[in-house]
Formats: sequence, C-alpha cells, structure tokens
Amino acid sequence: MSNPLNQVDLEAIKTEKAYTPKEWPLESIKAAGMGAFSGFCVSSFLTHIQSHNAGAAGVFTRTGYLMPYLAALGGIYAATEGIASNVREEDDFANAAMAGCVTGVLAGARNKSVPLMTGGCLVLGVSMGAYKYFGGFGTNLRGMSKEEVLKYRREHLRLE
Repeated sequence: MSNPLNQVDLEAIKTEKAYTPKEWPLESIKAAGMGAFSGFCVSSFLTHIQSHNAGAAGVFTRTGYLMPYLAALGGIYAATEGIASNVREEDDFANAAMAGCVTGVLAGARNKSVPLMTGGCLVLGVSMGAYKYFGGFGTNLRGMSKEEVLKYRREHLRLE
C-alpha cells in the first residue's frame, strides 16, 4: 500500500509557471539612460528658473551633477531588482522592495548621512514594494476583463 502523503502531484508540478530569468544588464542600461535623460530635463528646468550668467552651458556646469546621479540611481535600481529576481527565481513585490531599499541607501549616501540612508531605504523600499504589490498604475491590469480587474482589486486591495 502506498501512502497518499508520499505521492507527488505531477500535474501540479507540470502546470507550475516556470521562471524566466531577467536580463538585468540590459534593463540596467535602459534605466540608466532614462535616469540620465530625466537628469537632463531636471537640470534644464533648474537652469531656466535660476538667475545666472552661464547661459545654456549652465545645464551641464551648474546643475549637471543630476544627470549621472539619476542615471546611477536608475541603473542600480534595475540591476538590483533583476539580480534579486534571478537569485530568488520569483518575480514579485519583494524584489522591488529590495531594489528600492538599495537605491534609497545610495541616495542617502550622497549626503554622507546614516539617518538619510536609513530613511531612504525605508521610504523607497516600502513605496516601491507597495507599488509593485498593488499592480503599479494599472500596468498589470491591462488586457484583463472587467470581472478579472474587479476580482484582482477585491483580492489585493480589499475594497469591498
């Protein structure tokens, strides 16, 4: 006689969704590029609203430090999320929380302040983890029917 507790449910194993590893170097380069472009936009805006005599070069000379800084933060966030996802072999909110925490620590490290590093880790880790957990700004809900969206929101947000 076989013990039912020792039997393996082969159908459940076959239907499990296999994890596909993320290409984190490529994602990191993309995020660094977006960060650099965001830094350029912010630098341009700050140069425009400040009074100075540097002209258009002020984008690079006065506030140009924002471009590599935001590029580094974006690249490190994407790299950390991808590496955590590949190591854990899961794609869930915990990866985003870890990446947010690392990014917050690095944002605080720029000011050489441990309280800022701790606060940055807490704020960015919790906010990015919550963002991913609740489906972002509807990105996980695209392509779902209205019934599926309502079911998703009932399960995750407890609205009803």
